[in-house]
Amino acid sequence: MKTLRGGARTLERGLAILDILAQTQRPMGVTELAERLDLDKSTVHRLLTTLVRGGYARQESHTRNYALGAQVLVLYDAFQEYLDLRKICRPLLREMTDITKETSHLAVLSGANIVFVDWISTPQVMGVRTVVGRSEPAWCTALGKAILAALPGDDRDAALRGTDFKAYTDRTPVTLDAMGAELEVSANRGWALDNEEFLLGVRCIASAVLDRAGYPVAALGISAPAIRLNIARCRKLGPQINELARRASVLLGYSG
Repeated sequence: MKTLRGGARTLERGLAILDILAQTQRPMGVTELAERLDLDKSTVHRLLTTLVRGGYARQESHTRNYALGAQVLVLYDAFQEYLDLRKICRPLLREMTDITKETSHLAVLSGANIVFVDWISTPQVMGVRTVVGRSEPAWCTALGKAILAALPGDDRDAALRGTDFKAYTDRTPVTLDAMGAELEVSANRGWALDNEEFLLGVRCIASAVLDRAGYPVAALGISAPAIRLNIARCRKLGPQINELARRASVLLGYSG
């Protein structure tokens, strides 16, 4: 085991227990786990108690051995949904780039930010680049505004609660009132616009992807140099982006 301090060491040991239980695929006792981890039994028992309390492990009543708990399935289901989302949207991202000749993105909401989960680069020499896992503020990006505009009011308020609306450019909306007006426009027309609000010289348009219940789980969109993606072109491409997002929603089970 690596030598770490405090909570990090406890977390590593707890994850190591889950890893062993997953690899052996059978219930194990405290003594065996302690030997595998080279830890004393009292420490392993304390870690298992915490894992059982959280639902990540369970103790069999007849043997008193430990196995993986049902909460692991919750994580697995969430991971599968993430994989399914990328798998479903990937062809539509490709189609979006083929149609627009610009970089296409897929992102999900995480608090007041978006996180990129997939993207396809523009075939043109000059264009926007990103990386999977990168985070950007939701309130001044097209992908973020598309999701926020489709959220129920309470969920939107919760996502933005306590947010410090930093001005990234002189066009960034920095108040809740300004955000509300932007989101209302986005909801009514079916696509959101980032008019150089996060990065000067870059415009983006995006639409929300809905699950079977009509809840926004992601957004699809394009980003490009503002000189190439002018407002007139945004208005032309916006409905096409919205249609691609609608098709993604249908593939996820949405029928509204």
